[in-house]
Amino acid sequence: MKGRPKGIHVWSEGKYVGNIIYTYRVPLMSEEELEDTLLKTFPQLKGKRWNIRFI
Repeated sequence: MKGRPKGIHVWSEGKYVGNIIYTYRVPLMSEEELEDTLLKTFPQLKGKRWNIRFI
């Protein structure tokens, strides 16, 4: 992977849920902030297992 990641792909239960794209790079954040961001963007993930991949 070249450079800094600019987005996050999100999967849940083996299905692609969506992505979050940033203009320049994914901002630095703690695990709790990352989880809050994901649940704010994809509220259907609350209480479920999910996987992410930085792109």
